[in-house]
Amino acid sequence: MTPDVRERFYQEWCCCRSEQEYLALDITSTSSYSQFIDDVERGYNRDKEDLAQVNYVC
Repeated sequence: MTPDVRERFYQEWCCCRSEQEYLALDITSTSSYSQFIDDVERGYNRDKEDLAQVNYVC
């Protein structure tokens, strides 16, 4: 999913929601030793591991 597709989804989803509802997101990352997963990337790692990671928005 590209960032543009994700942003469009959130914009359309928010239009369908009531003003009395709230949306909360959490970002979780999983470190990986794999060199074959296209979605792993370097980023902030709070465990100080020198590994690429996959980031999930929940």
